[in-house]
Parts: sequence; structure tokens; C-alpha cells
Amino acid sequence: MNWRLGLVAGTVLLALPLTGCSFTGDEEPSTPRAAAQASAAARAKPSQPFDILQGEKVGLVEHAQAKIQFKCMADSGYPQNQEIGVPPPINPFEGLTIGAGSLGPMTEAEARRTGFGIDAVAERPALVSSDSNYDKAAERCDEKAWDTLGAGARETVWAYYELTNQLGPYRKELDRKLPKDLPAKLLDCITGEGYRAKDRNEFLKTPNPDQLGVAFGELEPATARDWEPKRRSGTVDVGPAVPARRYLPTPEESELAVAWYRCRQKTDMLNAYLSAARPVQQAYVDRYESQITELNAKVEELSRKAAALAAN
Repeated sequence: MNWRLGLVAGTVLLALPLTGCSFTGDEEPSTPRAAAQASAAARAKPSQPFDILQGEKVGLVEHAQAKIQFKCMADSGYPQNQEIGVPPPINPFEGLTIGAGSLGPMTEAEARRTGFGIDAVAERPALVSSDSNYDKAAERCDEKAWDTLGAGARETVWAYYELTNQLGPYRKELDRKLPKDLPAKLLDCITGEGYRAKDRNEFLKTPNPDQLGVAFGELEPATARDWEPKRRSGTVDVGPAVPARRYLPTPEESELAVAWYRCRQKTDMLNAYLSAARPVQQAYVDRYESQITELNAKVEELSRKAAALAAN
């Protein structure tokens, strides 16, 4: 079975971090959108084997690295990154674990307010460099920041990302281990709430509210953003911040989301996911135990130094 709406945080893909924090040419700035969505979707998490991952400490190291780099650039005559602000520490691996919020809204009130959508978080201003000296300062300060954190700091963080990329496939294994009758129980419950699937067999293969004949909403209109960098040689363009936007469900979507939430509770879907996930996660932890142990020790040491540097 393929659960289109099984794990909200499952859409978060892990990837190696970009070197540095400058944006040049046609690059768009990285934003905390995906990580913030994963964080919001993963609240209230029961214990599980992947708790061994030290994502909070990796996030703290990256935060400290950016803070040091931005200060170095400001000292070099390029204060733009520092003026925009240092992104807060974020656990980049939070989406690997499962919590009540991973399956959707956590209360009826939240289900009614958000439907099946996700609010768009605010985005940091874009920064586009057309200044080769800025680019050189960014590279130099990036190196300096990692060196300040200690020998092998960047390699340790990258190795942790590479490790977690190896853990990502567990989601497909988890999907196969869910109870075979769970989709039928969900559909029976939804039917009891007054909804009918267009194709019962298709729903049982891919449980999806799209198949229940309800119109869905959209994000509220964006504030006009016509900004384009001027791209004059020797300049650094900073665009406006992008404000957060709420997802606006249709009334029908809100009612279905409430029914879906109730049926998640009645079918005990969270415990079904956790029961399936724990042995799969443990198998991955056992497979990569030596790497996890080694990297955790290195990140623990790095995070202590990062905390002290970030406090300055």
C-alpha cells in the first residue's frame, strides 16, 4: 500500500549541506521551510530507535558556523548576511522520526483550521552577489568558520548527513510493514462519516483524501514580490523578506479533515506506524551502529564548542 498522506514529514529529503552561506549568480537562498515543516509535523514524539541521532547538535554546529562566517564577512566590509540574521538552529533529521503530528493535524481544531494543507513559513531575504570580492570573502570566511570550530568539523557534519541519507529508505520498508487491514479500517470509518471513495480498490492501494470528492483550498495570496536583483558589477543585492502565508482550506475540506482526524484516532494509526517503524529503525541503527557511535562522539564535542562560540 502507498500512503499518500501517511507521513507528513516523509516528504523531507535529506541532502548534503551547501558549502558556505552566500548566494551568488542565479542561486536562490536556502530557507528553513522544509525543516520547519518537518519540525511542526513531528511534535509529541514517543521514543524510538532513531532518537539516537544527534540532529539538534548538528543544527547547533551549523548555526555557530554561520554566525562566525557572517561576522567575518561583516568585518571584511560585507555586513549583508549578518544584517539579514543568522538562521536559528534546526534539527535537520527530525523528519526521520514519527510523532502524532507526522500524520497530520493533532487536534480537531487544527484539522478544521488547516484542512490537509500546510502553512508557508516566512522566508529570509534573497541575497544575490555580483561582487567577486564578496564571493572571495564568503569562501574565506566559510573556511575560517569551520576552522574555528575545530579540525574536521565540516567533514564530521557532512559525514552525518551522508549517514542519515543512508537511513532514509526505511520509510519504504515501514510502509510495507503496516497492518494490511489498516486502509480498509480507515475507509470504513470515513464511509461512516458520510464520505464515499470514487474507487474503493484505488483508495485501499493509496489512501488519499483526493479520492473523496471534496474541493481543496490553497495558500492565501502572496504579497506582491516583483523584486529582481539589479546585478550591477561590484554590488550585493538584498531582496525583501517573504512573509508567512496561511493555508486556506475550503469548508468541505475542513469537515473532511476533521473526519479524517477522528478516523486516525479510531483506527489507532499512530501506534500502527510506531509499531511498524521501531523494528525497522532498530535494524538500521544496528547496521550503522559503529558510524553512529563515532559521529555522535565527534558531534558531542563539536556542539560544546559551538554552544560557547554561538553565545559570544
